[in-house]
Amino acid sequence: DDYNLICEDGPLPVCFCSETEYQNSFPDLNFTIAGVNYYVPKEQYVFQQTYFYQDICIIGMMSSPMFDIWILGLNFFKNYYTVFDQENLRVGFALSKDASEKLQEYHQQDDHMILTSLHTEGIH
Repeated sequence: DDYNLICEDGPLPVCFCSETEYQNSFPDLNFTIAGVNYYVPKEQYVFQQTYFYQDICIIGMMSSPMFDIWILGLNFFKNYYTVFDQENLRVGFALSKDASEKLQEYHQQDDHMILTSLHTEGIH
């Protein structure tokens, strides 16, 4: 886009952004795991607020300065039913019955959404 947002790093990054910048600067996210697409709409990971008369956008995904990772957390889990199978070192995902309407529309277009399991062997 044409916006150059000023952002501050931290566990939860913060950007200074107007409503227009919010609407145009943040995409819906798509993750492909084991050949299945999973979505996080911007409305569920970017939170626009006014703080001391300044419009800000809080990015609701944590990062770690020690590791090159992002933690999706509740932004992901509130839309996908998740099962942790520690005995078999697997994680399974399925669209939650409480998933957002926008997310349900994505998955209607992406007709191969099925329960997916991901072997976590070797993942730390």
